[in-house]
Amino acid sequence: MYKIIDKFSDTTLFASDENGNYILKVYLPEEKPVYDKLMTVRDANIANITGYTEIEGIPYVVSEFISGISIGEYVHDNGCMPDEMIRHIAQGICNGLSVVHSSGIVHRDITPENVIIDENGNARIIDFGISRVYDIGKNKDTEIMGTVGFAAPEQFGFHQTTEKADIYSLGALINFMAEGKLPSEKCTQGTFRNIVMKCTRMDEDKRYRNAGDVSAALESRMSLRRLESYIPGFSGSKKKKILSSLYYIYIIAACIVSYGLPGHISACISTIVFFIAIPFIVSDSTGLIRKVCKRQGYSKKTVLGIKVFLIFCDAALLYLGHYTIS
Repeated sequence: MYKIIDKFSDTTLFASDENGNYILKVYLPEEKPVYDKLMTVRDANIANITGYTEIEGIPYVVSEFISGISIGEYVHDNGCMPDEMIRHIAQGICNGLSVVHSSGIVHRDITPENVIIDENGNARIIDFGISRVYDIGKNKDTEIMGTVGFAAPEQFGFHQTTEKADIYSLGALINFMAEGKLPSEKCTQGTFRNIVMKCTRMDEDKRYRNAGDVSAALESRMSLRRLESYIPGFSGSKKKKILSSLYYIYIIAACIVSYGLPGHISACISTIVFFIAIPFIVSDSTGLIRKVCKRQGYSKKTVLGIKVFLIFCDAALLYLGHYTIS
């Protein structure tokens, strides 16, 4: 017997028994096949369905109560999430969706309010109220449902929704975690841009095949991001990465010159690298000098001295390159 603690809405109750706290939600007869399937599913990334009950003649489906904060509340209170947190939360959603999809269920409402970040920092998918079981014999959904902006185009009556609809919503949600906005308002330019764009393709055949593929893409992108973080100058903006690349090209070119390439080739290379290197050294655009000096605890005067020394070395390379043709 459940003890009613609070009434969240006309259709949703907060209740408890000797085993813990639960959410009781009114369900319609046509929704029962979805909940029957969900009863057989247990996963750490969803609010598991535990049973049914009836109060004053009204049928309720019972699910775990997840203590935490929704993604929408988190972004509202704290701003956009850091990349590693986005990766962790998004992969948790992928894990939950993979289990749900394997049972033939499409959630159809993956939104900032329907994913809870629990007390352990893990994602938990809630509210399967408009979920449906995929029916091979149907051409389109009986009802048009979903949250505008997060719902896939096919949810608005084009044809029956598949797990690809949840992939679309997941992409929009990743963008929301990164920017606080829908992709149509401001598509992220950061780490997960390509993933968001592929998830939210209008043509569902061009999206990721399943949630597992999205999870793999997230892991791959973050692995590359971690590698970039170890290379000075590659952990910032795209402009900074380009400048850093040119800086490293300069270093390679300088090494080539030092091996004494013959004649005009050496002179040409040394002249180019000289003029490229000066602004890089003065502004420390890659952050390499600053990073090394900070680690060693050098003073500002020492940093200035290092820059002067590097400019001197740069000039010496220029002389070396032209000396080879004299």
